[in-house]
Amino acid sequence: MIEKRFPILNGPSLPWAMVEPCANQVKKNHKQTLKRLAERGGLSPSEMVCALEGKLLSWLWYRGRDDDYYRRELTERLAAYEGKSELADIKKLEKENAELKAKNERLEKFCAEFVWGEENPDEYKTQENKIAELREKLGELVVDKHARRCFYKDTIKDGKPMCDCVFGQIRNMLEGIVND
Repeated sequence: MIEKRFPILNGPSLPWAMVEPCANQVKKNHKQTLKRLAERGGLSPSEMVCALEGKLLSWLWYRGRDDDYYRRELTERLAAYEGKSELADIKKLEKENAELKAKNERLEKFCAEFVWGEENPDEYKTQENKIAELREKLGELVVDKHARRCFYKDTIKDGKPMCDCVFGQIRNMLEGIVND
């Protein structure tokens, strides 16, 4: 079965299902139905983007009417609609990567600034060992629900977080990461 498509002048034709939700806006802008416009050759790329945005044609006067720009935008929207948008995937991955880098930097900063007490100086010889152990404990807390529950119980005294203890500091840091 061939999918019904709406023609765009000098641009990609769009699936009817993608265009149909903006039928009322097209009728406001052009005083014609989608079917009639399709019979007459469709819309220009800028007019179609205007309709998809839910804007009147006067919107184009302010934004400019560069059909090449709007043709590219329609091509990108079509790819996203059809699930083939590599550009959208790349942007999403870049955003996730930036968020993970920011969280990792905060964790690195916290680990670098973290100072263990002098109770067992033989146990923690170097700063790297301290950081490695802290990461291990944080990893256990992230993965193990039971450990997380015990951790939160142990870091609260009389309904208030014990910020002066090591676990209280870790708890505050974890809450900061979770809340971001």
